[in-house]
Amino acid sequence: MKIRVIQLINNFFKDENSTYVDREKALGTYCTFGYFDALQVEEGRTFDGTEKNLIWDKIEEVVVGTLDGTSSRRNLICIAEEEKKDEKFWKRAKKYPYLFISLIRIRHDTEAMKAMLHIVDEVKADNTAIAYYSYNHSELVIAKLEKYYKRGMNFVLAMRQKLNALNMYSIFSVREEVLKAKDDLPNNIASEKISVRLRIMIKKDLEIEAFLQELWEILFKDEIKKGKIHKKENFKKFYTLGSSDMMIEIKRVQMQKLLSCYSMGSLLTHTNEQFEKAVYNIETEILIRGAYIGHGKAMDNGENSKAETTA
Repeated sequence: MKIRVIQLINNFFKDENSTYVDREKALGTYCTFGYFDALQVEEGRTFDGTEKNLIWDKIEEVVVGTLDGTSSRRNLICIAEEEKKDEKFWKRAKKYPYLFISLIRIRHDTEAMKAMLHIVDEVKADNTAIAYYSYNHSELVIAKLEKYYKRGMNFVLAMRQKLNALNMYSIFSVREEVLKAKDDLPNNIASEKISVRLRIMIKKDLEIEAFLQELWEILFKDEIKKGKIHKKENFKKFYTLGSSDMMIEIKRVQMQKLLSCYSMGSLLTHTNEQFEKAVYNIETEILIRGAYIGHGKAMDNGENSKAETTA
């Protein structure tokens, strides 16, 4: 049996009392979108039947050894039944830009258990996916490698429909190595257009407008230069109550341009000076419009539908 720990990481919010942090150092191997900021995959460890207590020793080692005072971490304890596939999967992951992680709670009835076993069998036959049973609140963790966001999202939606799970929470992430490339991203990323919502916790109201103007110019600089965009009709601002102060809805932006804002030191990261002046935190939701779900097309027509979803 092999245990692999996947860490979901959140930045601590920065303020005037925060200590200096290395602006070039990424939180994890992957940058994630939504509630979590980063994802780190720890090396697995194999145990035989006489070493059960060492499982918890290893978990404790990972949890304590990665504490650094700059972030909080949630540890997913994954049990790999197929040790060779586990090793091959994470080696193969280095060649893919995207990783989707789904945390799944199963209904405790016969049909749900049959559906889970069927999904696990499907995943076993897929070299770009892997399933783990877990010690965590979720009984099943499934990871999927992809070259296109929409294909990965389709995979998540298909699992949701087949499993009829009690609860399913999915995370989209991008390798930090890919983000470093900025404008030199692979063609499949450069060609994909998406819509996005940013939920912002504001630090200083006096700084937020300049921050948003800079973001708009980065995301649509080519269109602005060519005179194709004169107003911010594709970039709408809403003040909100609840967990955030403001939401920005951005339609039909190139994935390439969006991801360039998440490389270390860039505008949408905690390591950017303008970010630190204007906001405490931003949560990013990438959307797929319903007309394109299931088709694997590279364009988003910007039309809303009942099938619109977020990962």
